[in-house]
Amino acid sequence: MSGQSESRESDGRFKAIAPAPHRADIGIIAALPLETAELMDLLKKVRKYKAQGQTVYEGLRGDRVVTVIHSGMGRERARKAAEHLIFGHRPYWIIHPGFGGGLDASLKHADVILPTEIVNAKGDLVEVPIRPELLPEGIRTGRLLTADKILRTPDEKVKWHQKTGAIAVDMESFAVADLCRSMNLRWVGLRVITDTQLEELPPEILTITGPTGAFRLGATIGALWARPSAIKDLLKLRESAQIASEKIAHYVIHLIDALPIP
Repeated sequence: MSGQSESRESDGRFKAIAPAPHRADIGIIAALPLETAELMDLLKKVRKYKAQGQTVYEGLRGDRVVTVIHSGMGRERARKAAEHLIFGHRPYWIIHPGFGGGLDASLKHADVILPTEIVNAKGDLVEVPIRPELLPEGIRTGRLLTADKILRTPDEKVKWHQKTGAIAVDMESFAVADLCRSMNLRWVGLRVITDTQLEELPPEILTITGPTGAFRLGATIGALWARPSAIKDLLKLRESAQIASEKIAHYVIHLIDALPIP
């Protein structure tokens, strides 16, 4: 690929994206910086720069160039980040790690899911071929639901589990996997469970969390004023996310090392 690459705008047109000077061996898209916080510490010679409105991190794992972009929450942001990564950095593989909610009652906190199928709320399906070397001990496989919103209550989780057969849920994977399928690109997803099927997320999570995953200060203060005990629930969720971030780092490093690069 030479010259400028292209990324599709929301109306179907294309805009130019200048390729990065070095092709990435592995491209990583995650919704939130917290999801890759532990992973970033395992990369060497990490540099950070801005390109076409995206913050890009580039580092090394051995001799492999790894490029990381945080998309923010939701399908549209994930697709936009994936387009930037694909056209600007031309990775041989895209890894899409992150947090997920458990829909299957057997899933526990910090369980690791490698999706073999991804379904959206409309029932559209993307199949994901899984290579044997990507299945180290401790990983579960199954169908992942990409939902339009956070599934907060047990009733919602049970409903969508029964409706779709998905064992876990997120808000981004379908968009990235569908784009990669349309372009015949190599993609592998990975989700770590931060809340189980029967666990109810605090209601404040719907109002205090911004699209980047950062807490909105004003909304957070208001929520804690209205329900002071919310701080305990939010700290518990933060602790679960920290453990999940460590799991993400462990398994993504395995994928970076195991994936074949031409």
